[in-house]
Amino acid sequence: MDEGTRIIGGEKASPLEYPYQAALALAPRYNYICSGSIITAQWVLTAGHCLMPFLGNYSELRVGIGNIFLDKMTYLSVESAIIHEDYNDLRIDDVSMCDYLL
Repeated sequence: MDEGTRIIGGEKASPLEYPYQAALALAPRYNYICSGSIITAQWVLTAGHCLMPFLGNYSELRVGIGNIFLDKMTYLSVESAIIHEDYNDLRIDDVSMCDYLL
């Protein structure tokens, strides 16, 4: 799949239009890595390739919620993650979830 064709027919969103949106960032500077969707009180759905580099070591990974600006988000530590069992480098089944601490 061509990198430029991943979003088809997308539209710009207004601030706070999607309150279930989350950011994955690296502490201590909270550099943005990926986005995700809050699917329960403690789980975020994201792409598998976002979590693969941290598999088993989530000490610097944070979930940012509550604001559209990275410097104003509430950041929560990631406790664990589940990456799709059929994930591969071709980005097929590129899905994962991370569990964050409240």
